[in-house]
Amino acid sequence: MGFPPYLYQALLHASGAQSEQVEAFLSFAKQSAGTPDGVSVFDAVPALISKVAHKYRWHILVQAKERPALHRFLASWDVGLREKPTPKVQWVIEVDPQEV
Repeated sequence: MGFPPYLYQALLHASGAQSEQVEAFLSFAKQSAGTPDGVSVFDAVPALISKVAHKYRWHILVQAKERPALHRFLASWDVGLREKPTPKVQWVIEVDPQEV
């Protein structure tokens, strides 16, 4: 697709004490994303530094050519992710990440 500033990005960061729980949550996140128009959702990958303070860190990259399409997708995706209880996995969506 390309790189900023020619497209817009967001990262779903997830971390937890057990890698399997983090991977399971991100698998759910990827499935719940579906195939949105104008938005690319990539597979979950370990963060560059994958373990910090006894927590495993993974992320999913999301890209779109148009900012409104990205924000529409993120708004609905966020609601769906909040409906799944994840007491042992912390997650956050970062829009326009400084590092991927």
